[in-house]
Amino acid sequence: PDRIEALLRNRLNVFDLKCADWHRLLPAADGLSCAEIARAADEAAKIAILSDRTEISTEDIMTAIRERAAIHAKDSDPEVLPDARR
Repeated sequence: PDRIEALLRNRLNVFDLKCADWHRLLPAADGLSCAEIARAADEAAKIAILSDRTEISTEDIMTAIRERAAIHAKDSDPEVLPDARR
């Protein structure tokens, strides 16, 4: 959890994170690789920038983490992977 928070804080250091609910964010990101967490942070930053905001909300980060987790789950599901014998 400390590693996840440090990574998110580092990646989002130019934004206001005072309202971030770390008790919700850290468990949601558990199990994702550092690369996936970094991508989620980048996506949350993109949401804030496109909305012309200097603050990133917990929901911005949660949305991005959920998207990365869904992609990660899809990529690791053997039924979703193409069959090499076809």
